[in-house]
Amino acid sequence: KDIHIEMNKLVMYLGGKDNIINSEYNLSRFKVTLKDVSLVDKEAIQKLGAKGIVEIDNQLKIILGPTSKALKKYIDDLK
Repeated sequence: KDIHIEMNKLVMYLGGKDNIINSEYNLSRFKVTLKDVSLVDKEAIQKLGAKGIVEIDNQLKIILGPTSKALKKYIDDLK
């Protein structure tokens, strides 16, 4: 799998880069703060391989495994 294609899809499923306010990672967890959580396609994110998604207010905590760090860098590079 091409990781950039997967990450691009993930950003799209998060509502696009303009919907992402902030992102962080901690080991296997990727935490993202969003403008509008209703734009997120959680089902599609899980199909990409997320082990779980927790929604708290306008934040999502997504258990992604080792790709969390790479995803954070990818999103930072988009901004």
